[in-house]
This record gives sequence, structure tokens and C-alpha cells, in this order.
Amino acid sequence: TITTTTTPLDKVWFLLGETRFESQDYQRAIIAYENAAYGSYGGESTTAEQGFQKHNEAAYAALLAYDQLISTVTATQQIEDWQAAKNDSALLFANTFKADPRSNTVLTQTIQSLLNLKSYKKTITVGQAFVDRLDSMDKSMTTQEGLEKQKHYVIAGLSIAHAQRELSQFTLAEQSYEKVLLVLNESADSALYQNYYVATLDNYAASIYQQGVNQIAANNNTAAANHFMRVVSLAPASKIRVSAQRDAITLFIQTQQWQRGIAVMSDFQQRFANNPAAQAIPAQLLLAYQSLEDWSGAAVQAKAIAINDPNPQVQQQALYSAAEFYQQAGDIENAIDSYRSYAHSYTEPLAENMEAQYRLSELYAGKAASDKRAYWLRKLMLTHKNTLAATERSRYLAAFAAINLAENTLHGFQSVSLEHPLKKSLVRKRKAMQVALTAYQKALAYDVELFSTQATYRIADIYASFAKELLNSERPAGLSALELEQYDFLLEEQAYPFEEKAIDFYTINIERSWQGIDSEWIRSSYQALAELIPAKYDKRE
Repeated sequence: TITTTTTPLDKVWFLLGETRFESQDYQRAIIAYENAAYGSYGGESTTAEQGFQKHNEAAYAALLAYDQLISTVTATQQIEDWQAAKNDSALLFANTFKADPRSNTVLTQTIQSLLNLKSYKKTITVGQAFVDRLDSMDKSMTTQEGLEKQKHYVIAGLSIAHAQRELSQFTLAEQSYEKVLLVLNESADSALYQNYYVATLDNYAASIYQQGVNQIAANNNTAAANHFMRVVSLAPASKIRVSAQRDAITLFIQTQQWQRGIAVMSDFQQRFANNPAAQAIPAQLLLAYQSLEDWSGAAVQAKAIAINDPNPQVQQQALYSAAEFYQQAGDIENAIDSYRSYAHSYTEPLAENMEAQYRLSELYAGKAASDKRAYWLRKLMLTHKNTLAATERSRYLAAFAAINLAENTLHGFQSVSLEHPLKKSLVRKRKAMQVALTAYQKALAYDVELFSTQATYRIADIYASFAKELLNSERPAGLSALELEQYDFLLEEQAYPFEEKAIDFYTINIERSWQGIDSEWIRSSYQALAELIPAKYDKRE
């Protein structure tokens, strides 16, 4: 009796595949291997007692044949077509033979391949299913198994996130990158962490940043700034962090979120002092403090610009601004220091130089520092005198200085009393009078209406006061009635010219009123003349 044995068809296909693979007929080898793997798998074997047990090996051999076939193809389109076919075969392998220890590796490679082929939606679908499968795996794994699972999870998760970014699904991409970062952080000393963490963090930050960019395109700058600040807080070590913080600053300025802007700008200035963008921070902080009317903060920033800005013109303007801000803040000492530095350092332009001198004179007046005030008042007059570019304002300030210096001499005149012996005190009085008159004549010479009326009144008042004091001066003791009468007549004779001069100067002021000019000094001149010549000027009814 002849006994015949039957070889299972699946095995025949497998052996045929091996033969074709050896002969480098890879395309036909794939067909044979896949027939062996999936032809009757899952159905009833034709010969159960000699059933074929290598379906998974046949399926995996098909994948190896795909690799060999792809390596022989040069046309890009053919490579992509065969790679797509391999991916389909690989997915079939992974889903059919889930227990095969190579299944996870095959799925990981396939997901990467789908991403490379720009099959983004499929990458996400397959990748998510794989990640879910990994999450459901037995937790009681060995250390090595756990590391392998982490590796597959990281690669699949990154592929999902990359695909979501390519599809502009930036919120989802952010979430996917975050999940990968959480896994990587579980083993911060591992090779997996070293290989993937930095790039993953950068991609995570870029996904958040892109959400900000999209909000700008939608004209929602506040939301955009919030996204950029999320980059700063969630991924401070990412390479896009500096750009995100810089862009947030720009948006805070545009949306006038000054308090937030100041905090973020100050942080940037401190952390990234050597970054070129840090050079713009002082000016931006200055704008923010000005907008908040925080003059102390504005002054500090302006002073920093005056010291550090490479542009001399910017330095000059910043120093003047710093002085103004200190003054507005009530910081008189720093205001004086800044105005003084400006006045000594920058003689041009004339206007700002003289304004600085003027403000110094006023600030010193508030401090009752008469000598220092007098210095800057004289400086104002000298600057106007020496310039070839005098203006109405420079003349006004010089006149202001002259009248204030003259007022200082008035006290000296008033402090000298005519007392016995009259001859000696009269010399002192006339000398003090001449000093005061000369000072007021200087103020008059500038022909500035406001100060001219004051100087004219003061000159008249000095003459009138001198005449009155002369008449009221102490009489020598021991005079007879006749001698006293003769003495009084002599005093009247000496006082009369001064009284006449007083009337002349009061009259000059009054005549100014005929031209429509009005001031307290003109009104005071009327009152003085009403006392001196009541018949003419005292019109009270």
C-alpha cells in the first residue's frame, strides 16, 4: 500500500516565498508570504494534524521582503507606493498577531512611515490606537519591558503630535507633546530622555506659540499674548522662549497692559541682558511707566537710557527727560542732579540748555539755596548774552533771571537805615540804592513786558522810599527851632529830586496801560501816585 502525505497549503506558500526571496524575486515573495500568513489563518486547517504554525513568521517575512524590494527601487513615487503597501501589510501583521513580541516595534515603525509619507490623519488614527493599546498593557512588566513600552509610547506620541501640527491642530499637538513630556520625565536619567526631551520641549513650545500667532491673525492680541506667556511659564527652557517673551512684550504694549508688560519686560531685561532685544527694553519700560504716570519708574528708565544708549542724541534727550520725571515725582535731589548734568554737558540746543538752567534756579529757590540759585540766574543771563542764536524765550529767561537777581539786591537796600550820623549812613544807603537800581536797569534792558513793569515799579519805589526815609531820618540832637527848620528844609531839598524821579518812573508804568498793558505793577504804580499826587491820581469818590 502506498501512503501519501499532504503538505498544508500555507506551508507551501511559505516555502515558495522563501525560494523567491532567495532568488531576489521580492515582489512575488511578498505575495507568497502573505498568502501563507493570511490565506487560511483563522479558518480550518486542511490537515490539522500537520497544521502550519508559522503564520506570524510568514507575515513578518513579507515585511522583510518589502524592505528588500524598496531598497532596489530608485523612482520616488515607486518607493512611496511600495512603502504605503508595506504599511498596510505591517498594520495587518500588528493587528493579527498582537501577541507577537515584534508587534509593537512594527507598529512604531509603521506610524513613523505614515508620518513620513504625509498620511497625517492616518498617522493620528493608527498612533492613537497604539498609544491606547500601550496604556492598557499589563503594568507588571520587567524594567526592560517598561523601557521598551516607554520608547514605543514616545515615538508614537511624537508622531501623533507632529501630524497634528502639520494639520494645524496646534491645541491637540500641544496636548500630545505634553503627554510625551510626562512620560519622558518619569526617567530623566535615561537614554530615551537624553535623545528626545529637548526636541520634544521645543515642539511643545512651538505648538503653544503657533496658537498665539493664530490669535494675532484673528486680531485677538490679548489672547495671543497669553499664549506667548504660556510658552514662558510652561517651557522656559525652550529655544523659542525668548521670541515668545519678546512678542508678548510687544503685544502688552499694543494692548496697553502696562503692569503685566512691566513685569515681563523687567524679567527679560534681567535674564537676557546680552540679547539684542534687551536694548529696546529701557525705552519700552519708559513708555509703560509714563502711561501709568509712574514718574519715579519713568525717571529710572530715562536715566538708564542716558547712561547706556549708544546714540549720543538719545542719551542727551533721555537725561533731560529723566530730570523732568524726577521733578514730577517730587524727587528734587535727583532732579537737580540730572538738570545740572544736562546744563553742564549740553550747551546745544540753546532752548533745552536754558530751560535746564531755569529749572535749577526754581528748584534751588524751593530749597532756599540762595547762593546756588543766584549762580544759575547769572548763568541764564550769561548764556543769553553769549549766544548767536538768541530767541524770544532766551530773552524772557534772561529777563526773568535779571529781575530775580535784582529782587535780591532790594533787601540789601531796605536793610540800611538812615540814622545818626546821617552822613555815614547816607553813604551806605546811596551805595545800596545804586546796586539795586543797576540790577533793575539790567532787567529793564531786556524789554520783556512782564518784568519791565516790575522793574519800573521797583525803581520808582526805591526812589520814593529813599526820599521818604530821608525826610523821616533821625534829626541831630540839640538843634534850635530855627536850626531844625533849616535842617528840614535842607532834607526836603535833597529828597525832592528822588521823589520826582519816583513820579517819573511810576508815570512810565501808567503810560504803558494806555497801550492796553495791565499788570499788578501798573496798578501798584497808580496807587503810589495817588499818594504822591492825590489831586491828579486819587479819583476815589
